[in-house]
Amino acid sequence: MVKQEQIEEWKSQYHDIYMIGSDPHYGYVRFPDKKAMKMAYSSLKQDSGALVNSILANCWLGGDEAVKTDPFFKVVSEQILDVVSLEDAEVTPIDSTKSKVTILEFSAVLRIPDRALILEAERKNPSNKPFVSSEYILDKIWVEGDEIMKERPLLFFSLLATIDQLSAVKKEKVKKL
Repeated sequence: MVKQEQIEEWKSQYHDIYMIGSDPHYGYVRFPDKKAMKMAYSSLKQDSGALVNSILANCWLGGDEAVKTDPFFKVVSEQILDVVSLEDAEVTPIDSTKSKVTILEFSAVLRIPDRALILEAERKNPSNKPFVSSEYILDKIWVEGDEIMKERPLLFFSLLATIDQLSAVKKEKVKKL
């Protein structure tokens, strides 16, 4: 049984803590840091079970170890996928070159990435490692904002996911003429 004091300590250290499991067996995980998230997404190439195992191995804080066993795998798998889901960002255009991105109560001003920057980021990531291109782009387009967005993993990965929105043009189906 994990005490409330321990949970508060984890919250102050990691910010985003989640209780997973099913009555009466519960465990606690943190939102993955950059290293754990990259490992988890790399393992996703195998299957979603590998992602779940990676998160459990790298983000487990404590609780009933039974949560990590086979009888709980289906329920915990769904919960872990909820844990790694990102926050929605509100994107507000400032002008044709910049947008304000707000996630929770934090915001940043980002330049709109152009094709040359996107291609440069892809060239710098020839092995196509998860998040490397997006991190490179974010570093180049950051104008100003709450620095915590680059430090706190939940905000950081939500911000990376938003980069595609900044330069996206509505895609339409190809029409055969």
